[in-house]
Amino acid sequence: MHTSTLTAGEVLKQSREGQGLSIEDVSAQLKLSTRQIAALESSDFSALPDPMITRGFIRNYARLLGIKSEPLIDAYQEYLPANSPKPISIQSANILIPGQDKRYWLLYTVASSLIVLLVVAWVVYMDYMPRLPETSDIATAQTENLALHPEVSTEAHSDVQAIAEADVLPPAAEAEPAAAEPVTASGPIAEAITATPVEPTASPVQETGSLATLTLSASETSWVSVVDRNGKSIFDRILSAGVEETVKGQPPFQVVVGNAPNTTLVFNGQAVDLAPATKDKVARLKLE
Repeated sequence: MHTSTLTAGEVLKQSREGQGLSIEDVSAQLKLSTRQIAALESSDFSALPDPMITRGFIRNYARLLGIKSEPLIDAYQEYLPANSPKPISIQSANILIPGQDKRYWLLYTVASSLIVLLVVAWVVYMDYMPRLPETSDIATAQTENLALHPEVSTEAHSDVQAIAEADVLPPAAEAEPAAAEPVTASGPIAEAITATPVEPTASPVQETGSLATLTLSASETSWVSVVDRNGKSIFDRILSAGVEETVKGQPPFQVVVGNAPNTTLVFNGQAVDLAPATKDKVARLKLE
């Protein structure tokens, strides 16, 4: 393909058709209208914005097709002297000043800033909002309380045993304590005596034995949300560029990554490929 005999628009059009892409495909990837794509390919630069923005269109289009943009921009520059001058008509005090389209960029900047502020506010709210204690935390607290105050457990056990003896012994046995035989509690009371000291210690052992490690890092600012198998959010915040975070919890993890192409995940020492789970730069996946 010789760019010296073709216009910039013809080079772009032939390259697009050679790769089997439609104008709609290019429009969807470059976020431009089909009218603007058609104007670029037909070299109808009068229907496009000012030269600075049009050069950006050409550069992005060439990058998408995998061809060099410099010859195309040079060809566009040669086209400008014959077409860029426009007659100045002064009919009133309202003079049209070039560059008024910048107000749209200002509006875009303000809107982007508001979106970023809303995201930051949401992350701060999720990090600092009060949360109800998990069932596992209550069980752990009960276990620690029994370990620090064993006399409470002993007294409770003695009270239950006294109630069992009072219910089982007949009235005559109370008058002759020496002849009373040892009574073994049965039924619901015996189950309560047997099960009470075992239940609090079961949960922490199970949690400790199934922890997994997830390491997060990003080359650009990203945000990551991680939820463990109990539905508890164990990581939900913005990840700054160059910062590495490590999260431990019970798998499987439900993970959402905001800027997936620039974010790296390592699950239990193995790198995770985010590409298959990424759509519009957002990856949603389950790690087990």
